[in-house]
Amino acid sequence: NPYMVADRWLLEENLPLSYRQQVVEFILQNTGQRDAPIDTSFHDPYTG
Repeated sequence: NPYMVADRWLLEENLPLSYRQQVVEFILQNTGQRDAPIDTSFHDPYTG
């Protein structure tokens, strides 16, 4: 799930979670998953 990967990476790098969507877009563009259905129901355990 690109959202989980983005959240984990942002937390590890101490970056604001407001960058989440931009990081997810980067992941999708660079992994060929652009048109794959994404489950956006994931909620960050720190921010809900």
